[in-house]
Formats: sequence, structure tokens, C-alpha cells
Amino acid sequence: MASSGGRFPYEQQTPPGAQALTLIRDPWYGCGVSLRVANVPMSPDPPHSDAFLRGMIFLHRGNLDGARRCFEDVLPEERQRDDPQRLIPVLMNLGSVYAALGNHQRARASYEEVLALQRGAFDARTVGQTLVNLGNLSRELGEPDRARAYYLEARDLLEPVGDQRSLGILLSNFAMLDADARRLDDAIALLKQAIDLHKHTGYEEGLAGTWGKLGQVFLHAGQLREAETCFNYSAGHFISLGDAAGEAEALRGLADVYEARPDAELARRCATRVSEIQRRYGLPNEERDVARAVRLGIAHPAWGHAEATPSAQADQTERHD
Repeated sequence: MASSGGRFPYEQQTPPGAQALTLIRDPWYGCGVSLRVANVPMSPDPPHSDAFLRGMIFLHRGNLDGARRCFEDVLPEERQRDDPQRLIPVLMNLGSVYAALGNHQRARASYEEVLALQRGAFDARTVGQTLVNLGNLSRELGEPDRARAYYLEARDLLEPVGDQRSLGILLSNFAMLDADARRLDDAIALLKQAIDLHKHTGYEEGLAGTWGKLGQVFLHAGQLREAETCFNYSAGHFISLGDAAGEAEALRGLADVYEARPDAELARRCATRVSEIQRRYGLPNEERDVARAVRLGIAHPAWGHAEATPSAQADQTERHD
């Protein structure tokens, strides 16, 4: 990925009857850049505990540590209930949080427990969705062959049941295997298919994240105008969803486009807006934002005014000559 990167989604999957609520972060694109990953949390059909609901609120706000604590607190209680319909959403959300926090071992254990719970009452949709999550995890761990096997098995389960939303999510994630291997044309084709499915099902969370991923692939293909269009679409969907962290990711993508163009003024506007979002919503500050502030010589709330280094100043002068 490019110098500052982004974290645009692959979506995590949802059990039957569950409601997609938000996006959380995780790496997806393998060329040296961390991209934001969209995981779709689950809200189970039966009413759940206050701790679970607090975890969902933390997840929606991007507070992964808070979400983890809540889901871990509620897990023993749900195990005692011995009701898979209540336990599976806790495990799936907890697995997604672990994955986003980089605890791959616990994430995999959570997903595999979901599969084990399905042995008694097999549901193709839930199993297919869980296999997608395991594929995502395998890709992050640098196991593309295993990831591909999980994705192909998931497709075989999801296509017969006609779950178009999950198929859109699957294609969006599958495309990242091609992106990792620099098969950018193939990745673009799959992402466009995923967008068509998300449009058909009205799945705005999927549209927000997949437009962002498509923008990143176009950026790495050097197609700056197409990338700009995609990031603008992504930002618009994230704004509609009230997802401040997602909006910030789309703006980072736009800033990457404008730095590559180069258009330092537009890049500064995007970076400044990211800083405002972080301050307003209490989002964590990230080193990539500081690095951009240094390059562009703009103020950042956590570090004050970022003076451009001599090399950065020379680079900016060269770009505008």
C-alpha cells in the first residue's frame, strides 16, 4: 500500500436474522500498507444482555478494547445458557474484535467454535459466513492458499441459499487475494461485482467499505481519477451511516490521491478534516496521520504544528516545480 495507507474493509459475516451494525478495522491489502477492514457485527434474534449491547455500542464507536471487555464478560454467561443462537453472535463479534486487535489465535478459536456449534444443527448460511471470516484471517496470516480454500467452500454453501448480501461480502474479500498478488484487474472486476450485489440488497455498510477498497486498488494501479471517485462514494456512504472512523479512512484515501497527483492543498484539506474527526469523536491518533502532517506541514491536535523536515520541504518544492 501507499505511504499512509488506509484500512478499508473486508466484511465479517453475520448469522441468520442478525443485523449488520458497523465497521471495525483490520489490515487487508498486502503490499506494505494497512487498510481498514469492515467487519459486520451481529445482533442476535433473542434479546441479549446489557453487557452485550454495550459491546455493540463500543464496536460501533470503534472502541475495540471496550468491545472486547464486554464480549469477554458476557461469554461465560452465554456458555451456561447453552443456546447456540445467543452464543454464536458473541463468538462471531469477539472473533472479529480479536482479529482487528491482531490476536489471530483467539480469533481463529472463536470462529472454529462457531463451526463446532453448527455440527448439531447445520445451517449453510452461518457456516458459509464463518468460513469467510476464517478466510480473511488466513489471508492476514499470509496463508493465501488456505484463504482461497475457505472462500471457495463458503461460495459453495452461500450460492445455493441465495444469500446475495453474504456473496457480495465474499467477493469483496476474495478480491483482496488478487490484490495481494498484484492481479489488480481481477481484483477490480470482483469488487465491481460485489458493489452490484450490495446495491441490489441495499447494503450500505458493504457499499461504503467496498468503494473504499476499490479506490485503494485503483490508486495502486495508478488510476487516480477512478480512485478519487471511489473514495468520494465511500465517504458519502460512511457519512450516511454516521461512521466517523470510516469517513476518516475515505478521506485518507483521498489525501493519498491528491498527494500522488500532486495537489498539496487538497491533500491538506483532507488531512485536516481527518484531524477534526479524530478530535471530535475521540478516535485514536495514528502515526500515518502524523507522517502526513509532517509531509504537508500542517497542524495536528495531538502533536501541535508539524514542521516539515528539510527533505519533506524539498520534496514538496520539487512536486510543484
